Amino acid sequence: MDGLRQALGLLAIGSNSRGLKMVSHPFIDLPSGLVAGDPAAFDGVYTRNITYTMTSLARAALMEASPVLLLTESYMAEGDEDYSTAFPNSILMAQALVGLVEKLSTLEALIGSVAIERRVRSGALAIGDVPAALRDVQRDVIQRSPLALPVDRPYDLAPLLEHYLARFRR
Repeated sequence: MDGLRQALGLLAIGSNSRGLKMVSHPFIDLPSGLVAGDPAAFDGVYTRNITYTMTSLARAALMEASPVLLLTESYMAEGDEDYSTAFPNSILMAQALVGLVEKLSTLEALIGSVAIERRVRSGALAIGDVPAALRDVQRDVIQRSPLALPVDRPYDLAPLLEHYLARFRR
């Protein structure tokens, strides 16, 4: 189980890393934060703290990916040393980790969807070059994201996470 959780931890690292690189101009040809047009605009991914949320989720995931050896308890009963396995803890940690990786991949999908949308708007990518199924996913993700709201309105990531999981967890 430790190996599975460590593999999921690597997925969390990868998703967070890709997400952060997609919003950083040194790694892509789009403006930092995926703002539209004017680089000083207040309409990109940064304004909704998506990357900070991703990094926080990735760090939480890494804590759940740690080996459970130190959670094993030993005790003496009637002169015999006995050990309480940490396997139940490992299962609970794996369940939490799967949830964190799902959230990270949802936010990565949001960032990728915005990057595609910015390229289409700029004319660097033709809408016909984006497969229809991907266009549907992209539209749904953006419509349920904080980016669909005015920047001064409070937002909740729950509708986006619920939609994404319902669509792709099948």
